[in-house]
Amino acid sequence: MSAQPETDDSSATAPFDSPALEEHRGSIDYAMRTVQQSLVQFSLMADAKANIMITVCSIVISVSITQLHRPNLTVPLLVLGVFTGISLVAALLCALPGYPSLPRDAAPGAGLNLLFFQHFRQIPVEEFERGLADQFETWGGVQRAIARDIHSAGSAIGASKYRMLRVSYIAFLIGLASSAATALAAYALQST
Repeated sequence: MSAQPETDDSSATAPFDSPALEEHRGSIDYAMRTVQQSLVQFSLMADAKANIMITVCSIVISVSITQLHRPNLTVPLLVLGVFTGISLVAALLCALPGYPSLPRDAAPGAGLNLLFFQHFRQIPVEEFERGLADQFETWGGVQRAIARDIHSAGSAIGASKYRMLRVSYIAFLIGLASSAATALAAYALQST
């Protein structure tokens, strides 16, 4: 696998090779650095929220299990336990580190992000250094590499962390609502 980035796609290289951008270089560097820092913060927030959900779900499941002996609460607690379990699994998947690695048989440069450790760990150090040197020959090449890194990080955060966090919250809310409705129905049936 070659570490050299794709350079044959002129539409991908043209925006950062424009001489008009040179006078705005400081602003562009600042904007890209700000976006990268924001993505790190979004990832940290998702991890913190997932950890909160893991804690809350664990407590709810533990308390539910201890109260299962009460006949009038058995069904509502089972409903709550099932949905809380789903929420717990989704929160764990959100907090689970990982990103799909680059396939070994990928075409040279195809999808390779030399700034992302899951990609560069798969290639020899000499190939990595050569690829970075080629990529960083020009200011446009550096900006392209950073833009690709921002895009892949944002895609990974949006596709995995926040999607699973949303599933966790929705499952927990459905579980609370369903459990409350089941408890009310059981109470109404018991009163009649």
